[in-house]
Amino acid sequence: MSRTKIVASAFAATALICFGSAMPANAATVASMPGPITALTTTPDLTCNANVAGGSDGPHFQLGASCLTAVVAGGTLNRPADYPLPGYPDAEVLLQDWSPIAQETSGSGTLFDPFVISTVVAGDQIQVTQVDTYASGSSSFTSSVEVENVGSVALEPIVYRVSDCARAEYDVLSYAAAPTGDGSVACNSMQGIPTGQWGEGTTAGDDLAQLVPITQGSKFEVDQGRGIGAHIALEAEFNNTALTLGGARDNFIGLSWKLDLAPGASSKVAFQTHFSTEDQRAVPTALTLMDGEGGEKTVTASFGTEEVPTALSGSPLVRLPAGISYVPGSSTIGEPMVVGDVLMFTAPVGSTGTSFSFRIGGGESGASGDLKLAGSTMDGVDFVQTTVPIEIAPFTPEPTSTPSATLTPSQPPTVAPTATASVSPTASTTAPPAASTQATATPAATPAPGALATTGADGNLAPLGIGAGIVLLLGVGVTALALRRRIGREHS
Repeated sequence: MSRTKIVASAFAATALICFGSAMPANAATVASMPGPITALTTTPDLTCNANVAGGSDGPHFQLGASCLTAVVAGGTLNRPADYPLPGYPDAEVLLQDWSPIAQETSGSGTLFDPFVISTVVAGDQIQVTQVDTYASGSSSFTSSVEVENVGSVALEPIVYRVSDCARAEYDVLSYAAAPTGDGSVACNSMQGIPTGQWGEGTTAGDDLAQLVPITQGSKFEVDQGRGIGAHIALEAEFNNTALTLGGARDNFIGLSWKLDLAPGASSKVAFQTHFSTEDQRAVPTALTLMDGEGGEKTVTASFGTEEVPTALSGSPLVRLPAGISYVPGSSTIGEPMVVGDVLMFTAPVGSTGTSFSFRIGGGESGASGDLKLAGSTMDGVDFVQTTVPIEIAPFTPEPTSTPSATLTPSQPPTVAPTATASVSPTASTTAPPAASTQATATPAATPAPGALATTGADGNLAPLGIGAGIVLLLGVGVTALALRRRIGREHS
């Protein structure tokens, strides 16, 4: 296979180079210093390039036209014009180069305003919109590929994303990394001086490139260029195999998704391209939801895999859908900084936990959308971005009942020398089972010597109400006082 070596003057000869020629002058490029990704480029016909700064020991990636997006649909392979993969002799697929429609860049590269390259191309019966997003300081960039059926018949397109793993000083040789079971696929640079055709005398280096599916349903492949090209030319999905482990080869890595599109329909897939100069893969993540009280949901973010959990560090970021809000005080790792719809958490230094949780709510109007987790570890290794759909139904609190006075049965009162009335209503929204809706009079007590006889008024205040009871007691007191004065006058 003919290849053109691309070595930027700003990078050493240890750069990792991939297939293709130099980027055309009209390709969209965003630059970020000091990196890790110092430049990200997408051409108008969907080849791409990422320059990655190396560590202190000097290794650098210089990926050239390292990756591409192709879609096979209706018997036609839609691909970039600079397509390096060999075909298959018996394949009947038709070949068509992407027709560029539009391309634009936006963003300042910050966390809340990342760089965005949006590219639109046309193929046979389909139109594709690819959006590449990168925030300065990240070890990876994300891409989404939306395929629309613009034809008149149903299609089952297969989306392919392919990256070359070649290294500059050894032309095409690299090492394939063993799959880890999370659906991602990776390859390493080659360390040492090869003494044979297949890199005898060498080992896998620490420079790593990784493709990570964000959208479920993908399949991966690790193979030499002719193997990857054969799958695509035969309009076949990749088959989750790594065929070139154990030695240096002309390795490629790829992901594929099979779609089902009626005329006029569209579907989107997403993935993450991660780089490391220390052989560190992006950290897998998961989001789970659990219904709570008051229309709230508890969100749990987990890191690593079930088999190999990862201690939480760094700064997890959660983006909330519009209309959904964080419940203050609910985080298990401390309060996040809330900036717009983004929650910025900070993991405790030295934490050994592998997950944390918090609560969210949608209020009386409810809300729905995608909940997204991103961020990176304390060492600057990106998390695998995770997106889960969420829907919170409208929540209307139940009306609060007005408390009512309820008679509390008691022992017969001991009547003091002066007649007094005691009222003890108990407020309750739910009446006790034994309570009667009718008031029951308290049995009269035997009056103490010299005291007035009870009238039974104290046992009947509840049905009269507190106000009426007070009026009645006042009347009794006034009558007693008048009677005393009359008796006094008669004895004088």
